[in-house]
Parts: sequence; C-alpha cells; structure tokens
Amino acid sequence: PRSPSWNYSGIDHHWLIKQQKPLENEEAARLDIHFQDRWRSLRATDDLLSSIDNELINLGLWQKTYLFFTADHGYHFGELRLGGGKWNVYDTDIRVPMRIVGPGIEPGSRKGFVASHVDLAPTWLGLAGLTIPDNMDGHSLAQNIIDIERLDSLPASTLSHLKFLEKQPSRGALPQGGVYIEYHGLGPTGANSPPFFRQQDAFNNTYRALRVIDRRSGGLGDILYAEFGTFTFENITFYEFYNLALDPWQMHNKYDDLSPQDRSAWARRIRDMYSCRGAACSTEKGEDNT
Repeated sequence: PRSPSWNYSGIDHHWLIKQQKPLENEEAARLDIHFQDRWRSLRATDDLLSSIDNELINLGLWQKTYLFFTADHGYHFGELRLGGGKWNVYDTDIRVPMRIVGPGIEPGSRKGFVASHVDLAPTWLGLAGLTIPDNMDGHSLAQNIIDIERLDSLPASTLSHLKFLEKQPSRGALPQGGVYIEYHGLGPTGANSPPFFRQQDAFNNTYRALRVIDRRSGGLGDILYAEFGTFTFENITFYEFYNLALDPWQMHNKYDDLSPQDRSAWARRIRDMYSCRGAACSTEKGEDNT
C-alpha cells in the first residue's frame, strides 16, 4: 500500500519517528511481499471460520452462539518510514477490524460506535448470562450490537443482560466515542536487525493516548491525543495531537497549536483514564458517533 504517509518524514513527531531514514528500494519491495503474504495467510483463517460455522450448525447451536472476529493489533508497512511493525500510536497500529455474528445482529449491518479490547470480556460474560465483575474496566457492547427489531430471536441470557444494562447509570471518565490506549516500550526493536537496522520501538516509546471518534454536533471530533513519558507517566516528555478530519494519516502534529485550555482539558481526560478502575472507566451509554 502507498498511503500519503508512506515513506513520509514525520519531523514534528516523537523522536522515534523523527529520526527515521528514507525507505530503501529493496526494503520497500520486501514490505510489499510481506503485505501480500499476510493477506494470503487469511485463507487459513477463512477455512477455520468455515469449519467452526459448520460444526455449530451440526450441533444445533448456531442460533444460540455469538462469534467475534477481531485482532490484537494493526500493522504498518512503511508509513512514517517505520518499516513493518505494530508498536506505535497511530491508526495503522491501533485500529483493528471487528466482525460479529449472532442472534439479534442484523447481517451486513455496520455500526458506528467505538470500542476496545477491554470491552470484549464484559460483553461475552453478559451475553452468556454471567455476572460482570466490578473491577473490569471495559463495558458491555450488547446494546450497541443488538438490533432492537430482532429481539424475538434472542436467547434468554441476552434478553436478561439487555434489561440489566438499561438500569445501569451513565458514568465514567471516558469521553463519548473514545478509547484509552496505553503501551510500554519494549526496547530497541529492529535496531540491530540487518540489513536495514530500522529501529521501531524503544523503552521511551512508552505512551498513553485517547483516540476519539465523536462526530456529534458539539462533540470532540476525530482526534488522537498522545503523551509519551516514563513507565508510570510521572514525567511526560512529548505530546502529539492530530485532528483526523483534517489529517487522516496523522502526518502533522498540531499539539503546539492547541490553546492552554485545550491542552489542560486533554491532559485531565487522559489522567482520569489512567487512574480509573472498573465502572469509573466507562463512558455514556453507547451511541453511534459516526
């Protein structure tokens, strides 16, 4: 792929991005092959999913089962000159697909809500009719994914969970349409890997971020706010801010353009998410923000 940020020099980004040298022709060719191979590997995933579907049908469980298909991370292929990898705060690395099949879910529908991996376990427990522990930071997505026009097709456990969610108050530190992201750098990954020696991670590639997609009137917008710092974020050494409505490939760091009031507001939001626990980390009840 050749997005606008491919082989782009992010001179106003975190030092790990700023110091990247241009991609060499051989390196770019290898990235293309790597991209193609990763797509080819999905053929095995297709076979696996097909076999699971067939087995559920044979067991008579298809109408009682929810299937969630997602990934643990994204991947970059030369964007911001980073080579191939997964350790950075940008959308190439943090945005992942999620496909869900099950009772009450409209086939082919597309939902506009934003979610994170921490929301999966509460969702699964709720759909199964099990108690969600109070110390889980995520929240159930059941109200977001179930079509209210298809309630007659729901298992009893799902119906009970939806009724439970209706009674829960809207509270928490997470902005509407937002997800909290935290990563602790693993060290100089790639720095000693011949023949290109392209460093893609570092101990101080430690960041916490808020990725918000809130396009409601008066909402926060389509934003990435990130802080780079020490392991426990007692010392913040660098900031990044992107308005993806204007800069979808995160090529221009606009943190310096923020007003003191906006800087303070984003810093407060991310501190609240860093320190919250359980339900205090949740957001308002789900809305379609796109």
